[in-house]
Amino acid sequence: MPLSENDKQERAEARARQRRAHKKSRNGCSQCKRRHIKCDESQPACSSCVVAGLDCPFLSDPNIRGTGQSPVTTTSRPSPTTTPRSRSSTGALPSSTSNEPGCCDGEVNMVHLQLFSHFMSETSRTFIKSDISLDIYLKNLRECVFGQKYLMHEVLSLAALHMSLQMNNNQSPDQVMYYQHLATSLQSKALAGFNEAVQEINERNCLTLLIFSHMLGVHSFCEVFISQDESFSNFLTRLLQAIHLLRGINSVIQPWWHVLSTTDMIHLMREGEAHRIARESLETTVPHLHDLMATADISETSLRIYQEALRRLDLALHGSSEPRDDINIVFAWLVTSPKEYTDLLAERRPEALVLLAYYAVVLHRRRNSWLIGTAGRRMYGWIRDYLGDRWAHWLPPVQMFDMTEAQTPA
Repeated sequence: MPLSENDKQERAEARARQRRAHKKSRNGCSQCKRRHIKCDESQPACSSCVVAGLDCPFLSDPNIRGTGQSPVTTTSRPSPTTTPRSRSSTGALPSSTSNEPGCCDGEVNMVHLQLFSHFMSETSRTFIKSDISLDIYLKNLRECVFGQKYLMHEVLSLAALHMSLQMNNNQSPDQVMYYQHLATSLQSKALAGFNEAVQEINERNCLTLLIFSHMLGVHSFCEVFISQDESFSNFLTRLLQAIHLLRGINSVIQPWWHVLSTTDMIHLMREGEAHRIARESLETTVPHLHDLMATADISETSLRIYQEALRRLDLALHGSSEPRDDINIVFAWLVTSPKEYTDLLAERRPEALVLLAYYAVVLHRRRNSWLIGTAGRRMYGWIRDYLGDRWAHWLPPVQMFDMTEAQTPA
C-alpha cells in the first residue's frame, strides 16, 4: 500500500534526526581512522589504541597536529574492541533456538542463572590455583559482578564457552552450537561495556576492571588454543592479537595498583610474586638453549631480549609440573615477556619461534585442561615444519610431547 504524504514526511524527519545525532570524530588519530572506529581523542593516547595494544600516533599525527583542541571527553558508546578470534565458523543458531533466552538483550532468565551457577561452581575452579585463592577471587567477584553488566556478561560468556566444550556425544550439535553462539554474543557485549567503562577509571571501578582483565585473558587465550586451524599463520596472528589486547588492558589498570593493593586481592598478587621469586633461584630447565642463544649470530640487543624471555619461560617450565598451579603461569608468560620479543615473534625470527616451541611443552603438559587442549602438540609441529632440519637441534625433542603427562583434570 503506498505511503501517505504524512507517513513520508515522518520517515524523512526520522532519518534527519538520526543524521543529526551522529557526531563524527573529526580530530581522531589515524589508527582509529584506519580501523574505521570512533576515536575518543584522549591524550596522550586514545583509549581504543590503548585497549588494542597499538601505538597511538595522536601527538605526532600530521592529520590532527596543530588543531589546538584539547582532548574531547565523549559520552557516546565507543566501538567495541574486537575479539582475538571470530567464531563465525560455528554458524548461526538453528531456527528452533534462535529466539531462546540468552541470545539477546533482556532481563535475567534461566539460562543466565544456569551459566552463572556453572561459573561459580565449575569454571572458576579450572584456573584458580588454591582453595584460599578461589575463596578470595569469588568473594571479590560477587561484590563487583552485580554492579557492572560488562563483568557479568564476561562471566556468563566464559561459562557458556566452558559448557560448550564440556558437552559430549550425548548432546546434539545444535546444543553445542547454541552455547558457542551464546559465548560469542555475551563476550561482544562484555567488550562493548568495558570500552565504555574504561573511559573513566576510578577507585570504585578499578577492582572490577582487574577481575575483568584476568577473566578476558583466560577467555582470549582459550579461544586461540582450542581452535582447530590448520594454518600456523592464522594461529600465530590470533595469538599475537590476544597478547596485544591483554597488554593494552593491563596498561590501563597499571596506574591503579596502589588502590588494588589495599584490597584482599593483594593476597593473590603476592602469592604469584612469591612463586616467581622462589622459582628464579632454581636452575634452568634448558641449559643447552641458553648456550645456543649465547653463541648465536644475533645482535646484543636481540640476545638480551631472548635471554629475558627465556628466563621467564624457565619459570613456566618449572611451574607447569605442579597440580592446579600453572594455568595463570602459562598465560602470564605470553603477556609479561618483553614486548620486543613479541615483535620478533611477529617477524617469525627463528630464535623467537624456538622459544615458542619450548612454550608448547608447557601447553602440552596442560593438554587435559579445557582451556588448552592439543594446542601444544599442534604448535610444536607447525614450528618444526616451518624451521626445517637446520634448526632441529634447537628444538625440544619430540619425546617430550609423547611422554609428558598432564596432572590437572579438565
